[in-house]
Amino acid sequence: MRYNNKKVIFFYIGLIIILGTIFILPKGWGITREKSISSIADNDTYVDTANAISNYGGVNNLMTGFSLFGEIREAYFHFNFDDKPSDYIRAEISLEFWGVSQTMNFTVCLIEESWDEYSMTYLNKPSKGQTIGNLIIVSSGIYTIDITSLISGRTNISVSVYIEFDNYINDYAYITSREGYYLIEDAPQLLWISTETAEITVTNPTSSDNWQDFNTYTITWSSVGLISNVKIELFKASSLIEDLTILYTANDGNYEFYVASYANYLGSDYRIKISDYDDSNVYDFSDYFSLNTGTTNNGLDLPSSIPNYNTFLIMGISGLIAVILIKNVTKKTKKNH
Repeated sequence: MRYNNKKVIFFYIGLIIILGTIFILPKGWGITREKSISSIADNDTYVDTANAISNYGGVNNLMTGFSLFGEIREAYFHFNFDDKPSDYIRAEISLEFWGVSQTMNFTVCLIEESWDEYSMTYLNKPSKGQTIGNLIIVSSGIYTIDITSLISGRTNISVSVYIEFDNYINDYAYITSREGYYLIEDAPQLLWISTETAEITVTNPTSSDNWQDFNTYTITWSSVGLISNVKIELFKASSLIEDLTILYTANDGNYEFYVASYANYLGSDYRIKISDYDDSNVYDFSDYFSLNTGTTNNGLDLPSSIPNYNTFLIMGISGLIAVILIKNVTKKTKKNH
């Protein structure tokens, strides 16, 4: 009986320690997210039955669909795999459609024959291969189609985007070409999608800092993952006081912060928050630190400013619960005897 009671006691202690550990939140948060590497088309053009011997290589916008009098227009794209990462999990072709006035059903098919952007016409266009899928275009915007299953064994891929006669509609759309994009996301591109761990850890200020008016201090941090720009904010306890970067600053690991007297900073419960400008789920808070308190932050104003305060609090509560449970088990044991 005593052996079983000891097992019960150790079970409770172990359970409490595990639960306590689960609820001790780490200072820095990392998430797993998708990232992409883009390969812009190295050739793109379109053909038109209305001008069957004309070449449209180099134009800013490609046409695809049917014209008012039924002329056929088809767009073509070619992508090399030079940027293919070894750890990709998905591959997609991304195209920007615009000038869309009604819903259109475009077919995307594989092109196995070679072609050249500056010599292709409707009369010498390559033959169409297997159908990859369809793009239902309801309004202007960026659309993607998955081509992951077609990557293996290839070093490049070529596709055509057009409307089949079964889906005939007296209309056409524009697709932004490799020569005509303004923003990189608008370009015709092959997206190599993989996963990464993204994390930001604020390293300065710390709980021992007491920053004063009329001085400049360096906020520092480290990061993991593809983070181009960060947003830096000043909090007092849980309230946002100021967006220090207004929009963003480069993720170079340091930022100069001038403590202006007109801002009337005062207290020992300030924190710096740094987040990925493009993904607000990736962020970290600094330790609590002081501004203009006259002394270093000794935690008298805010207990949670003590380093590892939450850890000590949770472990203390866990220990108290363990003592109570052990006493209850011991009492039951004595009664049974």
